[in-house]
Amino acid sequence: MKPNLHNNDIVLYKKNNIKLNYFDIVIVKVDNKLYVKRIIGLPGDKVEFNKNKLFIDNKKIKEPFERNFTDDFSVTVENNKILVLGDNRPYSYDGRNFGTISLNQVKGKMILKI
Repeated sequence: MKPNLHNNDIVLYKKNNIKLNYFDIVIVKVDNKLYVKRIIGLPGDKVEFNKNKLFIDNKKIKEPFERNFTDDFSVTVENNKILVLGDNRPYSYDGRNFGTISLNQVKGKMILKI
């Protein structure tokens, strides 16, 4: 999640009954490991990156944070799932590798970095 989060940063997160929004930073469990990632796609979205620009349902979206280059790809997010990506995209293990994830894999939403 560099440059926004670094190894050994301490984060507080809220779990259970959380409202998820675009660009929220969440803690997710994939293959019995916890990851900190950013929500890029919500249920029903068609998410595309084309020439390092984000499109959701064919509408260009400005990502409101510093991030690295993202290779072109396209995915439709299924119902009850989300797409998460890391901010340090060239080195991130994220939805481009493991696909969309179920909402029940979200363990919480980050509310504070210490």
